[in-house]
Amino acid sequence: MKRKRIENAEAIRSAVEQEHKRALARKVIIERRKEEAERLLAEQEKEEEEKRKAAFNSARFQGENKELEEAEEEKVVEEAISNDQWYQSELFESLKKRWTK
Repeated sequence: MKRKRIENAEAIRSAVEQEHKRALARKVIIERRKEEAERLLAEQEKEEEEKRKAAFNSARFQGENKELEEAEEEKVVEEAISNDQWYQSELFESLKKRWTK
């Protein structure tokens, strides 16, 4: 009877140790999967951030180009106005000289 108890205790101890080893192995697998999932999530977030930055820079670049184009248009308009003003003043001066003769 005592011998049977010892054999049962050893069998139980062996089963517990095996289950403990399996639990540790599962824990390692779960941790690896979790780390891999976190790594993939970090990569996705990094890619999304890069896309946002690229879109922002593209929009900013387009905005800068638009501002430059508007500035050039304003310059052309100002030059046209100043050319018109110059022509009118020259015309006025030449007419003034003719009429005062």
